[in-house]
Amino acid sequence: MGPASLVLSIHDRPYASLPAVALGIIVLFVGNWLLAPPFGLMGAAISALIAITIWSFALWAIALRTAKMDVSILQWFRARRAAALPVG
Repeated sequence: MGPASLVLSIHDRPYASLPAVALGIIVLFVGNWLLAPPFGLMGAAISALIAITIWSFALWAIALRTAKMDVSILQWFRARRAAALPVG
């Protein structure tokens, strides 16, 4: 679930994650339908990887739009780089 679901819950909007969950389930279903028959277990694993990635990006976008918080790991790298830059 990650920090995006927690942020949405803290902002009293846990239901806002439902479109991302639905999108992940649909992508998983379609991916398994397309990839599992020809590639077997490897196709199902690739389908799950794609679905989880899309689900995570969708949750990130919803948390960014709803709570105005960047919950991605990239935000941590940006803050770290900004702290390392010399002032002046």
